[in-house]
Parts: sequence; structure tokens; C-alpha cells
Amino acid sequence: MIRTLYANGCSFTEGKELEEEDPELRLAGQSKDILTQTQVRAYRNKKAWPSHLGRLLDVETVINAGRSGGSNARAVRMTYDYVCSYLAAGGSAEELLVCIGFTDLVRTERFTSMPGVDVRSDAPFDDGWSLMKTNLSTKKHGADRSGLKVNRFYYRYLFTEEQATVTYVQQVLNMQFFLSSLGVRFHFHDALATNAEPVNRFSLITQHLINFVKPGAHRSVHSAGKNEMAYKDGHTFEEWLVRSGAPRASAQHPLSEAHQQWARLLHSELLESEII
Repeated sequence: MIRTLYANGCSFTEGKELEEEDPELRLAGQSKDILTQTQVRAYRNKKAWPSHLGRLLDVETVINAGRSGGSNARAVRMTYDYVCSYLAAGGSAEELLVCIGFTDLVRTERFTSMPGVDVRSDAPFDDGWSLMKTNLSTKKHGADRSGLKVNRFYYRYLFTEEQATVTYVQQVLNMQFFLSSLGVRFHFHDALATNAEPVNRFSLITQHLINFVKPGAHRSVHSAGKNEMAYKDGHTFEEWLVRSGAPRASAQHPLSEAHQQWARLLHSELLESEII
């Protein structure tokens, strides 16, 4: 029996823009007031797909650690932290389900300070870590001038798409092997329709890795023949959202009806794959 659902990902997991449905919060998404930010996060947590999936699974606890702009590096780091802490505290591996919505592989993060030194009030679990992405901004992601400068330098001089692509596939396998070794059940999907093209374009350096993705573990990775797996288009949250015609917010994030439908879809796949 699953008692705890742990979810991580980007804005599609956090539930960004869901507050547009609430008359009192619809203009509060960009507020810097701590109390308002807390209210927005609580509302998003209540309406985002992890909460709906948790109800379908009848779990006791749902942890939604998603964050707008969050990277796969962040999801992997935080999943390690949570699962290890959960098990160290006596939690049962059999009672935990981990669901990760992987995001754009070009994103990453950097360590900036020890916890408690540089606290972000809207995401206290990210203390000491800063987002890195090609469109990093002060308004959307809280980046300061120094952070923006470092970010520009990284993407101009250090970043390569080949490395990011290999790293992404390794991150998927990293989580798969880690959770499998501990007996923790899991299910992965991609939130954004951005990774298929580079994964397939750089297949010469990713295919031998993709072949080790467990069937049913990641909804974008499918059997493509005997002992061969392939990353296929059309299976991300974003692509499903466009095809489904489910309501979207002003910046095209899914609204609550879409989150509910996505949760039902994930639940059916968890059953079909005998993960639950």
C-alpha cells in the first residue's frame, strides 16, 4: 500500500498559474510578499496533478516539490535528499511512490551558499541553490544581477547541447537505478516537449543509454524492437495538453481541469504497468 507520494518537476508539477482560477489570488502569482507567496504555493499544491494523483491513490501524504523554472538536476538532487531522509527516518520503501516530471534538458542549477544564508522565501527547500536556464529572469525566477551574469556566461561559453543531452539520459537512469535498488516504486514523464529532438539527434551518444530505461518507467521511452528502446514524440504533459484541448492559463500552463485529467492518465498508466 502506498502511503506517501513524492513528486518533483518544473512549473507543470508545481502548478504555476493555477491561481488564475481564484478571484482573490489571480493577480498574486508575481507578488514578493511572503504571506501571499505562501498562499499561492498552498493553492497550487492543492490543485496540481500530484494532489489529484494522491487522492486517486488514497495516500496519506503528498509532497509536491516542483518549482517553476526547476531543472532536472534539481529534481534529481531533491529526490535523493527526500528518499534518503525518508528511509533514514524509518519510512517503508514499499509505501513510497516517486513521480518525476522531467523538464527541458538545457536547464541546470548551481550551488551558491550554505542553507540558511541565502533563503528564497517562495521556495525555502532550495536554500543555497540557484536556477540556471536560458531565459532566467528577475521577475519570474528571482535572479539577482550577479546570478544573471553567471547565467549568461555559462550558456555563452560553457554549455553544450550534446553534454546536456547525455546528462539528461543519465539523470533518468540515475533515478531509475537508485530507486529500483531501494525497492521504491516510481514513474517518470517529461513535462515539456523539448527533449525528444536532441535525444534523437544525438542518438549516437545516447542510444546505448536509452536501451537501459526500464519499459513503463518513462512514458516517452518505448520499446522499438528486441532489446531496443526509443524516445518518441507526443508523450509529454505539454503535448498532451495541446492535443486534449484542456483549458490553459494566460502563459499556457495547465489549469485545474487539465491537472485532474493528467493525474487520471498517470494513474491508469501506473495500474497498467503494474507499478501500483
